[in-house]
Amino acid sequence: MSGLPSISRPACRRSRHAIASRDRSRSGYREIYLVHRIDTQTTGIVVFARTRAAAAELSSLFASREIAKTYLAVAEGTIDHEMTIESPIGGKDAHTIVKPLQQRDGSTLVEARILTGRTHQIRIHLKFIERPVVGDRRYGSSMPAPRMLLHAWKLEHAYFGGELVAPVPADLLPLS
Repeated sequence: MSGLPSISRPACRRSRHAIASRDRSRSGYREIYLVHRIDTQTTGIVVFARTRAAAAELSSLFASREIAKTYLAVAEGTIDHEMTIESPIGGKDAHTIVKPLQQRDGSTLVEARILTGRTHQIRIHLKFIERPVVGDRRYGSSMPAPRMLLHAWKLEHAYFGGELVAPVPADLLPLS
């Protein structure tokens, strides 16, 4: 496999170029290609490819929505049932399935599966239902948090041998 997954990236303020440069030096490869990135404050899976051909193949799989993407988020307020949010983003269709996992003091830990891949999709969709991601000031969170509580948890496709899973960070635990 020419894809080089980098799992469990902590939230940081580095640019994608700085991350690629750091990972290129650690991997021992002269060239690596960033294929799947996440927002700065988001933790979780970031995917790199070691070759241009692998980057093209992986990019095609992401673009055709063949790779299933599942996130964890802590949303403000109560979400008590699974729902599909279908609300356009930037004039394009966008679909997110939100499943509550655990109620907390004034918030809900949710699993969010994105069926499309729009920029800030989960953040925008949770704001749309008036349940912004905790710590996401850009999209209306009023609850304090050291970071935006959003985590790129799983990527699923045969290319990865099934699924890649990033360990859940401590600020999203306990996950019982």
